[in-house]
Amino acid sequence: MDYYKKFLDYCNKYPYKECKYKIDHSVRVSSFALKIADDLNYDDDLKDTVYLSSLLHDIGRFEQFHRYKTFVDSKSKYHGDIGVEVLINDNLIDKFTDDSFKKKSCLLTCKYHGTLDKLEDNKYYNIVKIVRDSDKIDILNNALLGNIELDIGDDFISSKAIESFNKHELLNLKNKKTKADRFVVWVCFIFDFNYKYTYKYLKESKLMDKLILKYINKTNNVNCKRELKRMGKEVNKYIEEMISC
Repeated sequence: MDYYKKFLDYCNKYPYKECKYKIDHSVRVSSFALKIADDLNYDDDLKDTVYLSSLLHDIGRFEQFHRYKTFVDSKSKYHGDIGVEVLINDNLIDKFTDDSFKKKSCLLTCKYHGTLDKLEDNKYYNIVKIVRDSDKIDILNNALLGNIELDIGDDFISSKAIESFNKHELLNLKNKKTKADRFVVWVCFIFDFNYKYTYKYLKESKLMDKLILKYINKTNNVNCKRELKRMGKEVNKYIEEMISC
């Protein structure tokens, strides 16, 4: 089934200029997700489920922009919940598949790819984790390319952000205290990846090295530079540990 064509047919309802990045993002995420599924030796049917779930993981973004003129969840409604509404209320999911497993996988992926701790159904747990890995990798790649830019100014990194990093935890967005903390949110992604394929990709591409260096060069704050250099060394050590375990 041509999921990609059906996906584009749906997206064409919305303004292309504003939504192009989200369309391309979904396509890139689905491509990386398939590579993880291949590495896990998933069979063709399960890979098909991974592909469709990842392609539709952000389907709520388009209606989010239509309703609220923003892609920022804190200024609107969580895009995952909007995605579930769209797939169910508009009967959109039926246009993609009549397979009950695939349908539920798409719905759970929409809802939980940003809030994995709430997902309890183990049958779909790994699919959502694959999409989470792929989603974060695409964010980091586009940050390196400059398609996503942060203004970190000359701020220091807060003690809350340093604490989260040192504990190998994601930095809760509510705990961001400075502009520089916004970048630490990205750095802490490293502690939330789930698959060896992802860590091997990070090692081979040197993505984190390049991204951290880019933001070291963006700041004139000596303490921030020093802290980012320390984090860079810890990130590489952590990647090696996750590959070898």
